[in-house]
Amino acid sequence: MNAKTRDTLAAAYHRSLALRWAATVLAMPVLVPLLLARGLDLAQVALVMATFAAVAAILEVPTGGLADAFGRVRVTLVADASALLAHLAFMLAPGLGGLLAAAALGGAARALGSGALEAWYVDARRARDPDGDLQGPLARAGTIQSLVLAGGTLVGGALPLAAPLLGIAAPGEVGALQLAFAASVALGFVSLAVTSRLPEARDTAPEARRAARRAARPDRVARVAVGALVRDPALAPLLAIGVAFGAIVMSFEAFLPAELRLRWGPEGVSMVLGAVMTVAFGATAAGQALAARFASATSRPPLTRVAQGALVIAVAGALIALDLAGSGGPIAATALAAAGAWLAYLGLGFAGPALGAAFHARVASTERATMLSVNSLAAYLGGVVATLALGAAAEASGLAVVWIVVAALGGGVIVVALAWRARRDAPRAAPVASEAR
Repeated sequence: MNAKTRDTLAAAYHRSLALRWAATVLAMPVLVPLLLARGLDLAQVALVMATFAAVAAILEVPTGGLADAFGRVRVTLVADASALLAHLAFMLAPGLGGLLAAAALGGAARALGSGALEAWYVDARRARDPDGDLQGPLARAGTIQSLVLAGGTLVGGALPLAAPLLGIAAPGEVGALQLAFAASVALGFVSLAVTSRLPEARDTAPEARRAARRAARPDRVARVAVGALVRDPALAPLLAIGVAFGAIVMSFEAFLPAELRLRWGPEGVSMVLGAVMTVAFGATAAGQALAARFASATSRPPLTRVAQGALVIAVAGALIALDLAGSGGPIAATALAAAGAWLAYLGLGFAGPALGAAFHARVASTERATMLSVNSLAAYLGGVVATLALGAAAEASGLAVVWIVVAALGGGVIVVALAWRARRDAPRAAPVASEAR
């Protein structure tokens, strides 16, 4: 692959990736405030959020097969259109029933889009440069995604403040909060237009189309996943690391707000949390940028990078756990919690591209989107288990237990990554012919 072709391919992927996530993240900072402004209580808000996560988890693996069967770009477009409709429903639905439907549609969109566009990019690169390294390209794409998340979080949170200037509503009112959703919908149309221009790689032979239809069946998807794990047991520890990372991310998303709420109360937590998470996304981007640089500068195995990132996460969890009593006051305690969060997201950003490269090296092209969905499902399951188990533990013993577990999970990833490092280095062969039947 020459430099011009490679850059053109990467630029097309980066444009679609940035627009997709910008359209998604603009509405995220105001979602819960909008639900509360609509009159929902906290239990109903939790029900809406749980509906999104449950639908995404249930559909994660079956929808991965659709991308492998019917085309990665095509399924990405369906996912983005569904997300756009979900944002419209969140913006306009008058009651709990409509909001639950919006959450279900959003969860389905998230499952449909999981891994499809990445699988398109990886296969396009493989087709043009079969022996090319993936760590650097995946890291650069992840850096762009993280920067979009950081910038979109700031812009989405600030948009309601512009509503009075436009004569729409006062900050905090439903009309002001809807402004971020309206911007998200508008950007969603732009994203659809840009992504629709990506070329779909598809075998048009009749037998290939019949095989694709068979491949989309849920039982077939399950067989592909089990078959891949049986052929290559080294995929199991990679999925286990994904479970741990999912648990770590969900621990921060679920319990860092509670940690900060103890310091600032319900009135100030949103502003402080927004600032902390914006920098956290930037830290993820920095970690991915470092991963890209090291990937091109050294020949370290990917799982060595995973272990190094996990070490940073373990230190982060231990750092937050040190603040057991908050004796230093809210500012000192917040600084400690923020530093821990930033370190953790830096470690996740550094480890993610290497984990992705190790995973892609062991997955055949015909199964790539399916196995990416399996990987996402593993992360979802880790997050769900962490939320339920640590929620009960934190209620009984305090939030310090959460950060001790985060540190332990980081340590566990180090052990798993180093133990399986040698076995993962040799890429696996493509699946045998019988698997296409």
